Amino acid sequence: MKQTKIILFSCLLICLLTSAALANEDIAPENLKEIEILEAKLHAAVEKQNQVVTDGDSSFEDALVCINQVDDIIYELEELGMGVELKQTSDVHVNNKNEPMPANVSAKVVPISALKEISYTFTMDESKEQTLKEVYGTDITKGEFLEAIFPEALDVLPEETLSRFYKTPMTWPEDERITTSLQPKEQSRGQYYEMQYTSWIDALSTSEVKFRSRTRVVYPSTATKLPEIDVFSYLWLNGASSPMDSKYKLAVFASSVDVSKERTVNPGFYFTKGFHHALLPLIPPQYVSAVTVTPLEAVGVA
Repeated sequence: MKQTKIILFSCLLICLLTSAALANEDIAPENLKEIEILEAKLHAAVEKQNQVVTDGDSSFEDALVCINQVDDIIYELEELGMGVELKQTSDVHVNNKNEPMPANVSAKVVPISALKEISYTFTMDESKEQTLKEVYGTDITKGEFLEAIFPEALDVLPEETLSRFYKTPMTWPEDERITTSLQPKEQSRGQYYEMQYTSWIDALSTSEVKFRSRTRVVYPSTATKLPEIDVFSYLWLNGASSPMDSKYKLAVFASSVDVSKERTVNPGFYFTKGFHHALLPLIPPQYVSAVTVTPLEAVGVA
């Protein structure tokens, strides 16, 4: 019983601290209750994740299920203007099959403005759809692509980043119809990282769709931060030779990047394609990339 009281007191203290932080932020009053509910769900999901990664009978796939549940809650919190600070709280684990398992983490809900992560998000103006059709798949650099589709990026991205992007060819991976990909281990001098790449497509109504793509570090832990992660998410109409819409996000010293957009569309079958890139702090530094493509989603089609 004493342990239960301690846990309840800790949860109450966390909620009080979060409420105090919210009082200083521009958070809509109608969202406060929902944020509190999501915070409680988050701590329960993180506790379950930590239990799974320390259970010798668990597999890496079991850990991924928990990680995805935590990420879903983080996504909902971000939609409400809140972020989550993840911290690694243990060494990595090894299960009974001698397979490496992620380390334990803790989670703290804070206003997005309090996150130490530096990120840049760019949404394509729908007037750029023809431009996207013209440049997609052509021999251009990443910088030239951003200039054509997300021109506002030139005003805010660091000069060093832009200079590097103008020297980096834009890649157009072949279509791989997968919803989730686990990057093979990238390693150097005993260090290695595992990444999870995911894309989604959801019909919100008979005329509206939501496309989304995410990159997440899963090993050594979900709190592991990389020097740079960026994701292009594209909305495609089935049968088209190029995407119709896109959203892009780049973050530095981040453990995940999640980008999504809602779009009004005509009836048809749609899918999301995500282009994922990350810089790993290996010796020497190494870039990894992946492509994710969702199954078709019917929108306004009986």
